[in-house]
Amino acid sequence: MELGYDSFSSELPEDCLELLFQLGKEKGVDPLASIESEDYFCKLCASYSGPAEGRAAFFQTAIERDFKVMKEAPVWIQGSEWPFYRGKPMMFVGQLDTVVHWDGIASTVSFYVFWDWESGKVQTITQCD
Repeated sequence: MELGYDSFSSELPEDCLELLFQLGKEKGVDPLASIESEDYFCKLCASYSGPAEGRAAFFQTAIERDFKVMKEAPVWIQGSEWPFYRGKPMMFVGQLDTVVHWDGIASTVSFYVFWDWESGKVQTITQCD
């Protein structure tokens, strides 16, 4: 799919992409945030063979099932960077927000902790304003 950007293209069909952006926004997930994210959503789109009117419910169910959170969804500072492990989204454990002072300037920093319960792998994403 070409979105009008000079160097941007996606394998996701345009009608799927618009729907996934809408559903992902509610969950804090961006289907194009990484290669792994795009691959996951391409497979999700390819796995749906039902009628067009059922696609939104199918995608919403899959996103809620696969993008697990322990308590609350991440509140991203810069945009979703949900990590994947072995093709699946990792579980969001929680986030630590703090303010750091550098040379008299205060900056908000958030540490987002993700976990793959099957392997025990932990990944931390850091964002700041």
